[in-house]
Amino acid sequence: MSIQSIAAAVDFDEEIDDVLEIAGSLASATRAHLHVVHVYPPDPELFAGEPYSFPPSASPELHEAALQDDRARVRDLVIELHTRGIAATGYMKPMKKSIAASIIAFAHEMGADLLVIGTHRPGGLERIILGSSSEGVIHKSTIPILVVPRS
Repeated sequence: MSIQSIAAAVDFDEEIDDVLEIAGSLASATRAHLHVVHVYPPDPELFAGEPYSFPPSASPELHEAALQDDRARVRDLVIELHTRGIAATGYMKPMKKSIAASIIAFAHEMGADLLVIGTHRPGGLERIILGSSSEGVIHKSTIPILVVPRS
């Protein structure tokens, strides 16, 4: 199997450096294009805080400010990858059905030969509400997945 396109999902959790280090190294070694995606909740009431929270009074202004911060972070990640000589593009994608489904759809859209994701340990409430995004991707993806554990 030849790897020409790699998708890497980032959520700005602790494992982001590990995910991008591994995805970037693989892209560099195979001369693949690296597509970095951050999936975000499109509704201000699903605003993702630290960790995910669902404040009933989330304002559109707060949501937009968070999206602007995330866009800047994705842009900075791609610039860093470029300085390492890695062909990379960054994307912000709104969540559709679920984070997992959105990540898988993105990987298919990019024609990814490999999907790199990280794991984190969600708290009890987050796991009940969201489930584990990583688990969802693992169980539903038809694209080979490399899971980077939390350091």
